[in-house]
Amino acid sequence: MALLSPQKVNGLILIGTSMDSESPESRELGCWNGPQATSALVAKSADLAPHDDFEPGSGYVDFLMDIGYGEKVTADLVQKWNRSIQKIYSGDIGKKLICMAAVCLASRDGLYARLPHIRCPVLWMQVLNPFLIAFILF
Repeated sequence: MALLSPQKVNGLILIGTSMDSESPESRELGCWNGPQATSALVAKSADLAPHDDFEPGSGYVDFLMDIGYGEKVTADLVQKWNRSIQKIYSGDIGKKLICMAAVCLASRDGLYARLPHIRCPVLWMQVLNPFLIAFILF
């Protein structure tokens, strides 16, 4: 929206967002390997048969907790997210949602070429470790 309707956007708050694509260079800097991490769900997205019994599984929740919260995540937080994820992403609709999100993450392009066209303030928050959050204001 900041690119398509800049007159309507007062600012952006980016949380844990990379400006790069899912590139080898970003992985060399310590970013996650999006294509590898989402490959099973991307492959599953090609299966168009209905899957009313689909459930994300604990491995998916563990993956999200690891990339989102790191090693300091509490058992209570994992349980909370597990219940929420199971509720939202179960069944055939849940499978479609989770697989399309995986496809988007695996194939997303970078934002660098678009950054000069953003004219509103941007607050970029990045967790550097469990105790340090970087705030960058553009």
